[in-house]
Amino acid sequence: MADNVAITAGSGTAVAADDIGNVFYQRVKLTLGADGAADADWDLGQQLSAASAPVVIASDQSVVPVVPSATVITVTPTVDTKIYASGDLLFDSAEVASAVRANGGIALLKTVIVIDKADQGVAFTLLFANAATDFGTLNNAPDPDDSEVATVIGTVAIATGDYIDLGGARVACVKNIDLLLKAGAATTSLYIAGVNGTGTPTYGAATDLVFYLGFLRS
Repeated sequence: MADNVAITAGSGTAVAADDIGNVFYQRVKLTLGADGAADADWDLGQQLSAASAPVVIASDQSVVPVVPSATVITVTPTVDTKIYASGDLLFDSAEVASAVRANGGIALLKTVIVIDKADQGVAFTLLFANAATDFGTLNNAPDPDDSEVATVIGTVAIATGDYIDLGGARVACVKNIDLLLKAGAATTSLYIAGVNGTGTPTYGAATDLVFYLGFLRS
């Protein structure tokens, strides 16, 4: 169709206009409309979805990446103050709050830092679970049942060689773990428990172990 119209003053040609405060503003069609069709009115304010016009952004990228957020979460579990034996439950489930961004979400564990205020420096295994599982009684062999074992979603070994001795305390740092962990369907928390290795640690206070857990959250 002919899109250009010659307007001769006084000929009576109709021109689309909008009356705003008794002043007529000529309406100009945006290029979003189909040929021969009038565009909807556009407003700078927020529109309802029913009044919105779809826009397709040209791109050869099929997936838009989501930048993960990094976080470090501090956890202080409860340990016993009596001497441990090999294989004992070092501490039971302690909450890692907001380890993932949404219920049932996923986080990538990157680092584990252990602050050992009692200067024991023993090897142990860190258990990660998607629920506040009861792994048993502190200072005794773990005794979870089949359903409780099923909540375990990962383990990290802390070796005696991971510690540095700072005199009256020790610090261990385990890096580049890259362990994917998925929270339970109705929570953003994860949980950790510890199983003693072959050492016989004795802690002076129930809060002598502190963990800094570094995550990337999707």
